[in-house]
Amino acid sequence: MQLTITIPDVQLKRVLDGVAWDNNYQATVADPKDNTKTIPNTETKAQFVKRMLVERLKGMVKGGEQKQADENAKATLNQTELDII
Repeated sequence: MQLTITIPDVQLKRVLDGVAWDNNYQATVADPKDNTKTIPNTETKAQFVKRMLVERLKGMVKGGEQKQADENAKATLNQTELDII
C-alpha cells in the first residue's frame, strides 16, 4: 500500500512557503569556507518541506505507538492480582 498526498498546483507555493516558514527554512546558509559569507542552501525548499513532513509523520507514528503501549501496560497492570500478606 502507498499513501500519496496531492497538493493542487495553485496551492503548492502556499503550502511550501507555510511549512518552510513554520520550520525555519533558510534560503541561504553560512558558507563553511568563510563564515562571514552566505551561500545558497543546497537543500531546496521542496526537499526541506518533504523532509519536515516525513519527520513529523514519523514522530506522530512513534508517539501513537508509545501511547498505545502505555495504555496496554496500564491495562495489564490493572488485571494483575497482587497478593500481599
